Amino acid sequence: MQKTNYKMRAHPLRDSDLKFRKSYLKGLTMVVLPEKVSEENDLLILKVLINTLNLESDFLDECLKFRYSNNKAEIEEVKNILKSNKVRLPFLIDSFLIGYCNNGISEEGQNVVETLVKMFDCSETFYGLGRSLSKLSEDKLEHIFNHVEE
Repeated sequence: MQKTNYKMRAHPLRDSDLKFRKSYLKGLTMVVLPEKVSEENDLLILKVLINTLNLESDFLDECLKFRYSNNKAEIEEVKNILKSNKVRLPFLIDSFLIGYCNNGISEEGQNVVETLVKMFDCSETFYGLGRSLSKLSEDKLEHIFNHVEE
């Protein structure tokens, strides 16, 4: 599996509690990547998010396993975090970035995004922002991401 040393220059959840950051990424993985097999590009942006949120690189495996979890308490905890106002905008943006890295958002992905917009009660402004992010060119993405030397 491909490794990355990239991280986003900023993320609104970077300074959140460790458990909150972990639950956020588990929820993002569960909602945006529900399939059993994930594209390498999808996993790449998750690795970048893991780096950005200052988590261990092996946390990706935990996120992928969570998609099939039967732990009701943990699932409920993740759901509560995804319902919080704090994650609405970051969740939409991160979802769109995953779509962008996978050569755009598929029709199925578009349906997920529309469901998220309704679920989060987001305005068309947020939706427009997400659509714009999914169309970013590579040179503009360089301003978002930062290569971290090991």
